[in-house]
Amino acid sequence: MNRDLFRKIDAPALELLIDIAVEENNPDEVARWYGKLKNKEKEDKYFYRRDKIASTVEDKYSEIAIEIWKMIAEEFISRTKTEAYESASIYLLMVRNALESRGQKAEWESYLREIREKNRLKRKLLEILDTLEKRRAVNYH
Repeated sequence: MNRDLFRKIDAPALELLIDIAVEENNPDEVARWYGKLKNKEKEDKYFYRRDKIASTVEDKYSEIAIEIWKMIAEEFISRTKTEAYESASIYLLMVRNALESRGQKAEWESYLREIREKNRLKRKLLEILDTLEKRRAVNYH
């Protein structure tokens, strides 16, 4: 097969390839197509697949899963609603669990400090982050 043909694939076709790779539980292909789609698309319109992408690649490509979970958490935080903060906390726990399992506790602590600093006026979020810090690392998916 001519590899140059794949360079010309547009976003909808990449989304379909991701869906197929997710369905086949093929983390290598999911990571490959996700990387190409991420580089092509500047908007988040394909991100309704994020959970499935992250779940498929998390064991083999945890850095991709962590990146996705951070994006989801930050998107929820930007909504400035208590329910959204609670949803964000689930993804933040996933980030924490993944980073700590990789021996990157300092990176987690730095990321959490960054979230706190960027959102220091969101009192309810800070309360949820306080609770998050006290919870044991539990895998939520």
